[in-house]
Amino acid sequence: MDTNHRRNLLYLCALIMDLCIGIVLFAVPLLLIKRLQASVFIVGLTGSLGALGYSLFCLGTGRISDKLGRKSVAAMGIGIFAGIYFLVTFVHSLFPLIFLIFLGGIGISMFWPPVQAWVAESIEKKRLIKDLGIFNISWSAGLMLGPLVGGILFPLGLNIPFYFASGLAVVLFLIIVQISETRREPLAREPDISGKKGIVNRTSFLFIAWIANFVSWFV
Repeated sequence: MDTNHRRNLLYLCALIMDLCIGIVLFAVPLLLIKRLQASVFIVGLTGSLGALGYSLFCLGTGRISDKLGRKSVAAMGIGIFAGIYFLVTFVHSLFPLIFLIFLGGIGISMFWPPVQAWVAESIEKKRLIKDLGIFNISWSAGLMLGPLVGGILFPLGLNIPFYFASGLAVVLFLIIVQISETRREPLAREPDISGKKGIVNRTSFLFIAWIANFVSWFV
């Protein structure tokens, strides 16, 4: 497969995945309130546990994809996501729903680290900044459109957004299994940043990223 074609398909996959995520992020709180009469605290707790499932498994899924391949792990993640949010439509009690949302976070964690690495491996160094910018625009557009689509679908029925997101994830699965994998080069030796200045700079960037992500969930 041509490198440009592979890269464009990965951008499309990023957009579709975050479109699916945006739909369910919009629909899950409304489902909790309307079907289960959940409190505001439970709504927040459910969202946090989904994010916890994602965060706990992100480090491991990237390494697993080094061994099993980017495509295989990402495809498994899409399959888990589609299955979980289809099952959500059958749940009428709180704890099974919270558990499914946690598992959904694990499914998402199997998609993003491998795909991000896959994109990086498909980009030439001279195009790195431009292509990473396009990749970020792609997933951001999906996350932007997700709540809009969810808002259109939810009045049609409590389960409609979940059916739609699951079906779209199946389409995403069919797309991603058609993409050829890149040949991974051995990782270059990392530069020595053991000095105090390097540690401070790295810690500062991580701290800024944590604050930005924390604040973004309030708006």
